[in-house]
Amino acid sequence: MAEVLNRILSVSVFGHSPKQYVAELRMNSPAIEDLNDQFRNIAPRLQIFSFYETLPTPFGAALLSSKKVEDLQKVETLLAVSEKPEDDYLFFRDRWMPGTCQWILLHPLFNDWLRESSSSSVLWLHALPASGKSILSSYVIDYLGKAGTLCEYYYFRFGDQTKRSLSTCLRVLAFQIAQHVPAFREALNGLSDAGFTLEKADARTIWQKVYVSILFKISFATNLFWIVDALDESDTPKGLVEMLSNLSSSKMPIKILIISRQSPDLAMSFERLKKYTTVETLFVKESHRDIRLFVEKEMELMRASEDLKEDVVQKLLAKADGNFLWVHLAVDEILQCHTEDDVQQALDAIPTGITSLYERMEVAITKGAKPSSLALARTILQWATCPRRPVSLDELSQALQPEYRPMLDLGHTISQVCGQFVVVDSASRLVMVHQTARDYLIQTSSDHFSIDQEKAHRELFAKCFEFLDDQLRRRKHGPGDSQPFLLYAATSSSLVVTGRSASWDDNLAKIVVGRGIQAEIILCSGLRIAIVTSIGQIFLYDSSTFQETNVLPHKENVCTINFTANGDKLVTYGFKTTRVWDVPSGRQLCKVKNPTIGRALHITFANHDTTLLTASNDKAIRIASLQDDPPIWSILDPRILKEETSINSPSCMAFNGDATQIAVAYRKFPLSVWATEPAELIGRCRRTRRTTTVHPVERIVWHPHTGEVLGLYNDGSVFKWHPFEDTHQEVFAAAAEVCCSPEGTVFATADANGAIKLYNYYHFDQIYRLSCESFITGLAFSPDGRRIYDIRGEICNAWEPNALIRLNDITDRASDDAMSESGSMPASTMVSEVCADMQSPITALSAQPRGPYYVTGNDDGVVQVSTNSQSAMIELWNASNFMTIEHLHWGETGKHIACVELGGRVTVTHVEPPAGSSAPDNWAVSLLLSIQVDVEFGGIQQVHLSPNSKFLLVVYRKSAATWSVEASSKVKHITYTATLKWINHPLNPDLVLAIDTENILIYDWTTLHMIGNLRCAHLFQQPMTLGDTADSILQRQFSSDSVQQSPEEACIIGNIIGSPSHLLVPYQQKPQAEGAKVRLLILESSSISLKSDGSTDGLIEVPVPEGITATIERTLGILPKHGLVFLDKNRRMCSWRLHSGDDADAVAKYFFLPKDWLNVDCLKLCTLLEDGTLVCPNNGNVSCIKSGLNTIGW
Repeated sequence: MAEVLNRILSVSVFGHSPKQYVAELRMNSPAIEDLNDQFRNIAPRLQIFSFYETLPTPFGAALLSSKKVEDLQKVETLLAVSEKPEDDYLFFRDRWMPGTCQWILLHPLFNDWLRESSSSSVLWLHALPASGKSILSSYVIDYLGKAGTLCEYYYFRFGDQTKRSLSTCLRVLAFQIAQHVPAFREALNGLSDAGFTLEKADARTIWQKVYVSILFKISFATNLFWIVDALDESDTPKGLVEMLSNLSSSKMPIKILIISRQSPDLAMSFERLKKYTTVETLFVKESHRDIRLFVEKEMELMRASEDLKEDVVQKLLAKADGNFLWVHLAVDEILQCHTEDDVQQALDAIPTGITSLYERMEVAITKGAKPSSLALARTILQWATCPRRPVSLDELSQALQPEYRPMLDLGHTISQVCGQFVVVDSASRLVMVHQTARDYLIQTSSDHFSIDQEKAHRELFAKCFEFLDDQLRRRKHGPGDSQPFLLYAATSSSLVVTGRSASWDDNLAKIVVGRGIQAEIILCSGLRIAIVTSIGQIFLYDSSTFQETNVLPHKENVCTINFTANGDKLVTYGFKTTRVWDVPSGRQLCKVKNPTIGRALHITFANHDTTLLTASNDKAIRIASLQDDPPIWSILDPRILKEETSINSPSCMAFNGDATQIAVAYRKFPLSVWATEPAELIGRCRRTRRTTTVHPVERIVWHPHTGEVLGLYNDGSVFKWHPFEDTHQEVFAAAAEVCCSPEGTVFATADANGAIKLYNYYHFDQIYRLSCESFITGLAFSPDGRRIYDIRGEICNAWEPNALIRLNDITDRASDDAMSESGSMPASTMVSEVCADMQSPITALSAQPRGPYYVTGNDDGVVQVSTNSQSAMIELWNASNFMTIEHLHWGETGKHIACVELGGRVTVTHVEPPAGSSAPDNWAVSLLLSIQVDVEFGGIQQVHLSPNSKFLLVVYRKSAATWSVEASSKVKHITYTATLKWINHPLNPDLVLAIDTENILIYDWTTLHMIGNLRCAHLFQQPMTLGDTADSILQRQFSSDSVQQSPEEACIIGNIIGSPSHLLVPYQQKPQAEGAKVRLLILESSSISLKSDGSTDGLIEVPVPEGITATIERTLGILPKHGLVFLDKNRRMCSWRLHSGDDADAVAKYFFLPKDWLNVDCLKLCTLLEDGTLVCPNNGNVSCIKSGLNTIGW
């Protein structure tokens, strides 16, 4: 409507220019947006869903259910769809002239393609540039929508970098399909729930994971229709055509209409595609009729005789040569004429050919124009030809300042100074009128408007940077107004600025599976990292926070494991049983008894995760249906792996992604690949390099997309081999392990010296090397390909090399280019090298009370001391036989340290720092007590010195004992049934407290005699809220009707922290339940006391709001000026003022811990010193962090 009204104004006898109030009728204009905002205030109870009366919808207008809306939001997040294709559809649909494009409906090839069928097909429609192809696309989309078909579409746009990407096209199409196909939407939701994201995935990964693995396996009652416009404007036009080679495997018939210019590469690609699916080619020759209709319709607006109109029509058609854009521009010029002579002169002057017409347009703009207008035009044309994405008029208005003051009517100004080179689309964005116009300005324009791309990009970047800097300075003085250009400036550049200390390495995090426990297998999928250990347990960790989420007790040695495609289930194969687990809950779903002969070398899910397949060293492929109760293993097909000659057992085996092929390697026989159904040998890999020695294959992995096998010979060489094409490539890497990234662009190796190397998969060029001296037993990539994990003994390392980050942060064009051989990742001779020093991890840490020192013990049995102001660690002593230091406690005297070694040796040592600073290493160390205790099951849980350091408390799982330090003799030993946490009384040095979720038991330090019991079960069962009054607290505490809570319903987690003012008890309600909440009990220390008659005034609890406890990851202590100090879920140091609410002002936030400190074991050891310094161990060292928390005294 807006465009029609402006056209009427422009051709009227009064010569009106387009008006702003008319432009406000455009879709998404500011005026319409304001009306929308006001309407929700008028009708607040009306629930509104997206509804476009101008868009084709196959089922008519219908409200979406809340569940479908929620599901689509999850799919939108998974696919990272930021812009919908409706804007492009409307832009071209608004330019359609009624009566045109109808010829396509009568064409036999189009009707054959349109006809409902049981097989997929492709129709390639190609035409000359500027012949109206995109308008034809919009017509077909509109027709299919009105016909009730399921139609998805995508427009490649040369002027928008984000819309030139093939991966973006696939994501947008997938989102539209999810709106129409419930089964597809549910499958994508499964990927989303498993933590997958496809924002940075390349086109081939999306094609395999979303289309081949999900969509093509879904049966649907009707055909899908895809319309892909302007494929030639894609960064990789051949990429989509090449991927369509497996279109015939889709159970759901898919009809694809691809519209583009013709090019030799595309023609050859479609010719190759005919080998795999039905392809028809249609060359558009019918544009002359549509051009005539368009010109005749436009001439109706001109006040002239019919003879003149017909003369104009004939002359324009004679010069048009089928170019719709040329006609459109020529008609606009004709309609600006006021006399018949003007019309005739214009007809004679308008040149033939679009390039000549552009030259004439440029001359018309520059003729008589002011220098300031030419400069403005040049700047606007730069924003039209070289932006990362099209800018809106509001963004452009700010980008032009301060050089140009705000325009009264920017849209009108653009049309005046830039002529017909640019247009404002339906979303009020600045775009070039056509790709040929952009090509003209870049390649053939005169000096006035010639665009130098490099210079233009530099100037646009400088403007963005200048704007960001100005906004930063403005916001230092207070919040500013909304700035439309701010988002563009912040996101338009691909520049990434990184910085790090020279002492840092690429280690992101460390996970310790347990002291003395060996990690054997590592596997990643979605939200989880799975690590198989030597004790038959599988530890699951969150792939973002590296926190332990579940422990799966397989209870026997595990040979191999695998996830489902979306990561929601895990199968573990042990010596006797196979078990399937639900990953989110950790619940065992089923158990299968394994055959007594043969051991599985690989296991996988198949048939939409309803069956299991194993490849065993007895040369058998077995299958078990998870739908049977119970599932039973049986031979899939005895012909698979059946060789004519006698050969030894396989050394390694691996299924491909969809379990249709199995690769098997032997010690003295070539690597072979078999098809699983039907059973047949596909090929054998014979090493091309001449060698006199037979080198068997030690490892096999499949490339995720190409169908190639990536393998490792036992001489350290890595090779890739295609079983169908029999191509072979090899590089010597001295490797012992190999794995391939999920997108297939990189593979990693690990050697016997602990070094990790990354290689470009396409060229086998090394791009990265990490040196670290410890043996690697497992290697895996993260699902997003940005990290690589290794297991070394009991430790799993997460590495995040810059090389991987750069590869994943490259532009979509580079990502899509990697799909084809011609556009594969360029070979590189640059190798990034990093050295990582794997120090013995710190296992115990204790701070000196009221002093600057802290003491640490490590895995090698070394005890060291340091201060918060010096980085050097001073060794105090070594444990006997280099046993791991399990516990340390620095007594309140400041001169005694209790130490527990792994073997059960307990010592108390007197330590004293040097008197002066001349010899800081000269500590006085003397051993006072050394005992060997009988370690019960579970080992020593705690060790404590009495406040005067005369007694030592050793806490076991269900008992405790006190020892006299001076006499080196046991004083008392008690047993109990509860799980108690012990701590010195915060105010009375003669007492020690034992706490569980029901009682606070008070003991005498000297005799270990219990002198009192404070009931506290009600506090753990009913956490106090800020609304509780003193009377309600006392009534709840002393009520005889208070419910007694069993220990299983809550348990104390971590250590209890005491201070003169408060006692902090972290606990978890219903710890065995999924999603159990972590809570915090804070008691006033003065209330933990007994009167002379044994009575009490009651425990005084400090209420902690739910909003605060929900954010706490680890409590650290209480400081007088700051209150509760803790690390939140994001590892940020925070403090909360006691007795305040959970609003933003109540919480002070200080700093984040670096990602490479995200080690769960190290976080447990984080200690807050009395001056507010945070002491945090990391990679065998200790970091001391001072901030605004620094203060003196508790």
